[in-house]
Amino acid sequence: MSAHTWTMPWPFIGVNNFEMGWRIGNILLDSSEKIGLAVVYSDKAPGIHAERELVEMGISVSLGERLSGPMDTTAAAQTLVDLNLVGQIQIIGFGADPGVVENIRKGIISASVAINSERIGYEAVHSLASLRSTGYTSASIDIGIDIITNSP
Repeated sequence: MSAHTWTMPWPFIGVNNFEMGWRIGNILLDSSEKIGLAVVYSDKAPGIHAERELVEMGISVSLGERLSGPMDTTAAAQTLVDLNLVGQIQIIGFGADPGVVENIRKGIISASVAINSERIGYEAVHSLASLRSTGYTSASIDIGIDIITNSP
């Protein structure tokens, strides 16, 4: 492969996952009532799973105020409680907000993956300052991942 090939833009061939979510939301019956919605992803459709945030954003935009709650870790935990499935289904969630931490403490959620967003901001500003002063910055900065569990 020539050096010129690496500088050319790489094409994207696929679907707009935000639009996919928007269309899913529009499939639901038009109603003024709140809609409870669970989105289940499959390993058989890894492209959708990898871009699930865009799918969920599209659903949220299309449903607006009709969506009864966020499609997140706390909503999944509440679903387990509502369906009396606590202990039968394991949830590994995302985030460190107080609701997620409380559900971990109660044993509803097994663990949660958390990213320090303040550190992302700090490293971004540091990289921009380095780029401005030296003309260079790191190509990649790994800020790490925290795993929150009920273990001491």
